[in-house]
Amino acid sequence: MGDSKPGLAERVERWIIKRASLVLLATLGITVAALGQIVDLRTGQPRLALDPSVDGILPEEDEDRAYYESFKEEFSTGEVILLALSDHDIFTFENLSRLQLISEKIEDLDQVDRVASLSLSLNIRSRDGALVTEPFYDEVPGSELALADLRQRALSDPIYAGNLVSRDGRVTLILVHLLDLPEQEIMASGVNERISELAESHWTNGVFWISGGVHVKAEMSRLMLRDTTVVVPFAAIAMALVAFLSFRTLRGVLVPLSTVAISSLLTLAFVANAYGSLNQITVAVPSVMIVVGFAYSMHIVSTYYDALRNRSNDWNKNESPAFFALHEVSTPVLFTGFTTAAGFGSLATSSLTAIEQYGVATSLGVLISMIATLTFAPALLQVLPAKASRRRRSVEDRFDESLVRLARFDIDKRVPILVIGAAAAVVSGIGIFKVVVGSDLVSSLEPDNLVRMDFNHINDRLEGANSLNVVLTTDSNDAFKIPQNLETIDQLQDWLETQDDVGGSTSFADYVKALYQGIEAGDRDYYRIPESKDLVSQLLVIGGNDEIDQYVDRDYRIANIVVRTNAMDSIEVLDLVERIEEQLRDLPHHIQGRLTGNTVLISRTMDDIAIGQASSLAVAFLIIYLILVMLFTSFKTGLIALIPNALPVLVYFGILGWSGIQLNASTGLVATIVLGIAVDDTIHLLANFNRVAKRHADESLGVIEAMRRVGKPVTYTTAALCLGFSCLTFSKMQPQVEFGYLATITLLVAWVVDLTFTPALAARMQIVTIWDVLTLDLGADPSRSIPLFEGLTSTQARITALLARIVEFPAGHQVMTNGSQGDAMYVVIDGRLKASVRRDDREVLLRELTRGDVVGEVALFHGTRTADVSAETAVRLLRITQRDFENIQRRHPRIGAQVYANLNKVLADRLAELTARTVASNREATA
Repeated sequence: MGDSKPGLAERVERWIIKRASLVLLATLGITVAALGQIVDLRTGQPRLALDPSVDGILPEEDEDRAYYESFKEEFSTGEVILLALSDHDIFTFENLSRLQLISEKIEDLDQVDRVASLSLSLNIRSRDGALVTEPFYDEVPGSELALADLRQRALSDPIYAGNLVSRDGRVTLILVHLLDLPEQEIMASGVNERISELAESHWTNGVFWISGGVHVKAEMSRLMLRDTTVVVPFAAIAMALVAFLSFRTLRGVLVPLSTVAISSLLTLAFVANAYGSLNQITVAVPSVMIVVGFAYSMHIVSTYYDALRNRSNDWNKNESPAFFALHEVSTPVLFTGFTTAAGFGSLATSSLTAIEQYGVATSLGVLISMIATLTFAPALLQVLPAKASRRRRSVEDRFDESLVRLARFDIDKRVPILVIGAAAAVVSGIGIFKVVVGSDLVSSLEPDNLVRMDFNHINDRLEGANSLNVVLTTDSNDAFKIPQNLETIDQLQDWLETQDDVGGSTSFADYVKALYQGIEAGDRDYYRIPESKDLVSQLLVIGGNDEIDQYVDRDYRIANIVVRTNAMDSIEVLDLVERIEEQLRDLPHHIQGRLTGNTVLISRTMDDIAIGQASSLAVAFLIIYLILVMLFTSFKTGLIALIPNALPVLVYFGILGWSGIQLNASTGLVATIVLGIAVDDTIHLLANFNRVAKRHADESLGVIEAMRRVGKPVTYTTAALCLGFSCLTFSKMQPQVEFGYLATITLLVAWVVDLTFTPALAARMQIVTIWDVLTLDLGADPSRSIPLFEGLTSTQARITALLARIVEFPAGHQVMTNGSQGDAMYVVIDGRLKASVRRDDREVLLRELTRGDVVGEVALFHGTRTADVSAETAVRLLRITQRDFENIQRRHPRIGAQVYANLNKVLADRLAELTARTVASNREATA
C-alpha cells in the first residue's frame, strides 16, 4: 500500500470501504429476498422441504432404477408397510376380531392398494374333497374347535406360515401394499402414522410394531429436521463462544456469524429454487456453509484486530483498519475460494442426482461465502466503531510468542517433522485397504429408537423385515405354465432356503403347488409341481385368484419371487445379492434372472454414493493441484503445496480403516469438507510466507511471520469448527454422530499439519505466487532494457526476479565494500549506483551504473569484492546468488539457460570493456 498508482484490486477494495453503508444495504436486501425463497414471509411456512426418499438421491437415468420402475408397473406394486401385532396368542376370539377390524380400516385408507392379513389373504385348501381358495376367516370362529382348525391351517400353510403369522402363533403381520405413488407424496400423506394410530386404538391387549421403507424414511425425515433445527443452532452457539473468547468483543462475534448466516441463506435459497428440497446428501450443505463462511471471516477479523493493535509494520496508519484487513486477506481468500469451489464442483459431474446437487450447491455456496467475506464483512467492520483496545494485550502477546516459538521449532526440527508426517501417511495408507463401504437406514438410528426396535422385532420374529425380488423372464407366452420352468423356480427357492440370511420366499410355484395339493384332497404328497402344462392351466382356471398376479404376469412370461431376508446393512444385502446373482447364472439359457427391489436399490445407491464421494476426491485433488500450479507458477511447487492438503484427508481414510467405521453417504462428506479447510489454511499460510520471505529476504522470518499472522485465525477457526461438529454427536442418527467425531478428529489433524508440517515444508522451498508474477514491477520492457533478461518474456523475467530477491536501498547506502566477502551479484532495476576504488587516499570513479547494469558478478564466483559500490539515489536492485541461479536452472530450465547465456554475454562485454580500457591506458602511458 505504497504511493504507487493503485491497481484494479485495490481500487475495488477502497470502493467497498468507502461505500460500506451501500454494501450493507445491498446485502440486507439480497438476504431478505433469499429468506423469502426459503420461508413464506407472510405465513411462516417453509418453502424448502426435507426429502429423505430414495427418489431424491437416485440418478434419473439409472438402469437399475428404470428396471425397478418397470417392475412395479408390471406387478402393480408400490411401497410396503409392515404392521406386526403381538400377543401371547394371536388365535383368540378377541385378537382375531381386532385383527380383522384393523385390516379393514387400513384397507379403506386412500393411499392403500391392498392388504394382506389372516382375515384377507387366501388360504388354499381342500374342503370336502373340493378345492377352496378363500381368506383364512371371513368371520371370527364361533367355537374352540373352529379356532383350533384356523390355528392349524394358518400355522401349516405353505405360503403364509412364518410369514403372515409366526410359527409359534404369537405374532401376525398385516402387510400393507401402498399405491405406486412418488415417495415424497406417500410420506407427505402420513399414511404410516394413521396405520400406527389404528393399531394403537384397537390392539390394546398386546403390543404392535410397525416398519417398512416409508416408516423408516419418515423417521429419518423427522431426525433430519431435528438436526437442522437443533444441532445447527448449537453449532452456531459454539462458534459464537469461540469467536467471543478469541476477540472478546461484540464485533468479533457479529461479523463471523452474520457472514455465515448470509452465506447459508443465499445458498439455501438457490437449493430451494433449483431443487425444491434437501435430500439425504444436500442436507449437509448448511454445515459446509457454516464451515467455509466462518473460516473465511475469522481470517479477516483476526487481521483487523492485528491492525488495531498496531502489530503490522506494513499498515499505513492513515488507512482504515478494515481496509488493511481486506487488502491483506483478499488475495488468499480469492484463491482459497476458487480452489475450494473447484474441489466441491468436481462432485457435480457425478451421475448420482444427490451428489450432483451437493456439488453444485456447495461450490456455489463457497463462492457466495468468499464474496460475503470480501464485501459484507469488511463493510461491517468499517461501519462499526473501531477502538484500539488493550483488552487482551498480554494474552495476545503470549499467543503470538507461542506461535513464534512453534515456528522456530518447526524450522529447527523440520526433518523429524517431515519424517513423522511421512510415517503418518504410510500408516494411514495401510488403513485405507481396511475401509469398508456400507450403509443401513435402520442401523443408522440409535439402538433405543422406537422405529429401529420395531424393525428388529419384526426381523427376529418373522422371516425378515426386508425383502427383495428375483425376477425371472422368458421370451415365450405361457412359459411359466411349463412344469420344467416351474421346477426351476422351485429349485431356486430351495437353494434360497439354504442361505442363512434368507427367512423365506414366495413365488408362483408355491401357489401352483398349493392348488395341486388342494385339488387332491389336501394330500401332502401332492404339494409339488404338476406333471403337465395342461394340468397347471386347469389348476389356474379352477383356483386362480388376484394374489397370484403378484407373482406372475398375465402372459406367464415373467415370474416374481419375493425373498424375505434379515440382512440389514448394505454390506449384508449386497453380499446376498452377489450370491443370488451367481446362482442365477446357472439358470437354463432360455430364462434370464435379475434382482430388484427397494432394498437392493437403496443398498446399491448408498454404496455408489459413498464410493463416488471418495473417488471424486481424485478429481478434486487434480483441480486443486492445477490451481496451485497456477498460484505458484511451478508444477513441482504445486505438488509440494498439495502435500499438506492431502495429508489430513489421507489420515481421515486411515482412521476409517483402522477404526472399522463404515464409509457411507454421511461419513464420505468429511473428506471434502476437511479438504476445503486444509486448502484454505495452507494457502493463507503459504501466501503470507511468500510475501514476507521475499520482502525481508529471509525464509525463516517468512515462516515465523506467516505463523504469527495465520496461526491465530487457523486456531480460532479449528476450535470453533471442532466444537460445531462435535454438536453432531448429539444427533439421533448414527452416521451423523460418526460424521461429527470424524470431522472433529480430522480437523484437529489438519490443524496440527498446518502448524507443524506445513511450516516445516515451507522452510525448505521457495514459493512464487502468480499474484507476485502479475504485479512485480520490473519497469518498462525489461527484456530490452535489462540485458540479463534479453530473450525472455515479461512473465519469465518476473519469475526470474522472484526466484531471486529484489532489495531496496536509500541514497547514500554502501552496497559493497572493496575487499569484503560477498556471495551475490546485483542488477540495477531503478536508480543509480557508482562504483569506485581508493587509490592514494583518493576516490577513483570506475563507472556509474543505471538500469540494466550488473555489478558484483566477480564476487559471485570469486567471493571477494573488487570495488566500493554506493547508491547515489534510492535504488531497487535484483540480488542474485549462485543458489538462485541453481534454483532457476532446476525449476525453469529454459529460463535458466537463457539467463546463463545472457550472463556470459554480460561478462564477455565487461571483459572486452576492461581489455579496451587497459589497452587505452597502456597507449597513454607509452605516449
